[in-house]
Amino acid sequence: MAGNPDGYMKVVDDNIKFSIMAGVLDPADANGESKDDFINCGQKQSELFEVFRFQPHSWTGNGEHVGFVVDWTIKWK
Repeated sequence: MAGNPDGYMKVVDDNIKFSIMAGVLDPADANGESKDDFINCGQKQSELFEVFRFQPHSWTGNGEHVGFVVDWTIKWK
């Protein structure tokens, strides 16, 4: 991923709960409840495609829940 993924991962909570990339990743990889699961999800993504642009926008949140839309530019492998 372009940018600073190591810096980003330093601020990700160890107990992150996520559900992303439904229909693209296997459900076991697209859902998780830890930073290690989240890192694994990113590794699975990198096996499928290369990211050239990752531009999040339209943020929303409620309590501890956050959602956003991402404009991606990728190349499938």
